Amino acid sequence: MGTQVTFTINDAKFAELVAKFLDVPYKLGGMSFKGMDCVSFIYLFYKLYGADLPEGLGTYKFIDYPEIYKKMGAKGKEIFADYIRSFTKEADKPQKGDILIMKNNNGEYMFAIFIGNNNILFNDVKLGNIVLPLSSIETNYTEIRRIE
Repeated sequence: MGTQVTFTINDAKFAELVAKFLDVPYKLGGMSFKGMDCVSFIYLFYKLYGADLPEGLGTYKFIDYPEIYKKMGAKGKEIFADYIRSFTKEADKPQKGDILIMKNNNGEYMFAIFIGNNNILFNDVKLGNIVLPLSSIETNYTEIRRIE
């Protein structure tokens, strides 16, 4: 059984954090507000929100993620998808704060945060962190994962 993580939405704090993450540029392996990719974006969002996330990323320490990603490429995203599954539960319909796990046309994992009103916070390679309608994602999400 996975690690148990508790997460309760505080709307004001959630909205403030979404605003803080907007327009941060995409940077492969980046893990700061100067640039981040879709993995570090998810990890940092929940860590800054106050969710007590497990430190390990598979068998690795998350702090080494940028180096892991440089060495492993897309395989690093697969490991991260397993990491998310380790402390979340599957859900049927997205609710505010859920993590959406998707696969693009190349079979690579992508991640987004459902922020309500059928919108997601998404880390786009060209545009950085943006809010998009859920329907605008080219690929359908394959999983909804909920921190409870």
